[in-house]
Amino acid sequence: MKRKKMESKDQRFWVVSDPPGDCSPKFSPCFGVCDEDAGGIIAYFNDEDQAQSFADACILRNKVVVKVLPDEAYPDMYQEAIEGYGTLVCWHRRSNLGKVNYPNHEDFLSQVSEKAIKIAIYCYEHSGICLSTGPFSCPWDSGQVGVWVFEPEDIKSIHGNDTEESRKKIFEGVSNQIEYLNSILSGDIWYVSIEDGHGETIESCGGFVGSSAEDLENIKDNFEEKYHALIEQAWEDRF
Repeated sequence: MKRKKMESKDQRFWVVSDPPGDCSPKFSPCFGVCDEDAGGIIAYFNDEDQAQSFADACILRNKVVVKVLPDEAYPDMYQEAIEGYGTLVCWHRRSNLGKVNYPNHEDFLSQVSEKAIKIAIYCYEHSGICLSTGPFSCPWDSGQVGVWVFEPEDIKSIHGNDTEESRKKIFEGVSNQIEYLNSILSGDIWYVSIEDGHGETIESCGGFVGSSAEDLENIKDNFEEKYHALIEQAWEDRF
């Protein structure tokens, strides 16, 4: 039984000529397609080109291609990120950056209690939008765009009680949330698709925010370990 050398790097499938007589059909010439995982011949052909085409098709079905692409679903993700975390009130006239927006912001702020936490939110806008809890150095393209409001009941809902310690945590939480929102606003959101050689999707998942090493580990945690090395390589090649 002669093994036909294949150019593909995938050596799981190969074509053999003159398979053993006790397992091949009664015709000649005969070519068999072997599958290493199956432990033997999985198909017979009397034409070598047909056998090779079948083997190539098997290789494509078992080939794995991982793609890391920008995820375009960020408007929904932004709104989800500010929902249920106090009330972000903004007065940007062209973009709805808050849960409450211009021109309704004044009515809302007029009803905020004296015990509420109010954290000023600033915006720098130049070929995109960047938010901050502190003023930007550029006076022309930046300024206060809103305030993040936490009533006592919001603080209790988030931290279980309204204490001095839990109020400090609110400030820390807003800083982290602003960083997350900036990643969304800058388009730092990723979609991972795992496909076979025919371009058919095996598995996919999106909405991954951020580009840190920790963010990459989070992506890998959502897929089987056998794909992790390919995901790492696709992550490096995504730009």
